[in-house]
Amino acid sequence: MEQININYEKLIPQKPVTDVVAYALEKGAFQKSYLVYRSDRAYEPLGGQRIDAVLVACSACGREFHAEKIPAAGCSCSYSPAPFGWRNDQLAKSVISGDKTLCPLCGAEAKVVHIGNIRTYGGELVDDAWVTELSQLPVEGLTDRLVLTDWCIRRCVNKQGATRYETWPYTAWVVEEKKVVRLMGYLKNIGGRICLFGEWRQRKTFVDVYGSAQLIVPWDKALLEGTTAENSKLDLYQAEKGGRQLVAYLSLWRRRPNVENLVVQGCGNLVQSWIISEMSSGNYKGGIPKLEKVNWKEKRPAQMLGLTKEEFRQMKQGKWGTEDLKKYRRVRDDGVPVQLPEDMELLREIQYYDCSSILEEAPSRIFGEPSDI
Repeated sequence: MEQININYEKLIPQKPVTDVVAYALEKGAFQKSYLVYRSDRAYEPLGGQRIDAVLVACSACGREFHAEKIPAAGCSCSYSPAPFGWRNDQLAKSVISGDKTLCPLCGAEAKVVHIGNIRTYGGELVDDAWVTELSQLPVEGLTDRLVLTDWCIRRCVNKQGATRYETWPYTAWVVEEKKVVRLMGYLKNIGGRICLFGEWRQRKTFVDVYGSAQLIVPWDKALLEGTTAENSKLDLYQAEKGGRQLVAYLSLWRRRPNVENLVVQGCGNLVQSWIISEMSSGNYKGGIPKLEKVNWKEKRPAQMLGLTKEEFRQMKQGKWGTEDLKKYRRVRDDGVPVQLPEDMELLREIQYYDCSSILEEAPSRIFGEPSDI
């Protein structure tokens, strides 16, 4: 098939299809709250005059209250992150910028921040969360594309404790007939700081900067029908223990379509564990997962995993993990008789790297002598 190069920068969604902010809030993405304080004057009824105080605004409930002003030296800290703090009468404790306490009005746990410590992003406190949406992209004359768009939801809290939300394009992934195309909404500078574009910019090379999704808007498997990812079994992969490595799986499936055979046959947990293990290794550079434990020349799941039909049945029935499979193949290939499923629990108690010495010394102590039958 002739390679067709398409620029998706203006074709894919420029704004979220769903209310991703509401979804992020529903899932508790922004649990951190702030108590922003500043110097103020408050009326003291007993003396009938205005006195020095602190005005505190809570980002959780949106309300303000006055508190007793405490010199920095009177607060429980070894240094002075702010010129003064305040006394939380509810807890009978003095706090200063950087401390955590409870809002006396709503009870929310919050970080205490003096307005002088808010120096970034236009004088606002910023927290980010990421939400992924899946959608179909019709392309004239071609199969509809499956698109993953990952949005950065930015919560901004100003010096008055008021909260607003911004939605920024972060990463997007278009599944084509032979590869996955990457689009970026941000650039990381030399210092590691993220610069958001506010638009999509397509990249020529595939690098998995997506990793594991933070939040995924629920979608129905019917979304895959008629698209370039129709046979990917992405829905089954995601359903397996909440699989969140969607881009890694799709890129693997594009290169190794027979991975879907493992997922369909209930081995999604193995695929997921191997992908996560590879991604967390020091050698991973964001490429397409290799899953070297799988024989990709085969198509039948048992043979792909180096098992017989009966061994594969026992593996599924016993719900083996990747370590179980690794240990079993290790001792089996060394000629040690393992009775399944009886000996599997014993095998699980052995550390993999102890197998060699244990097998050399006396394998029969663990698994018994081979049967004469």
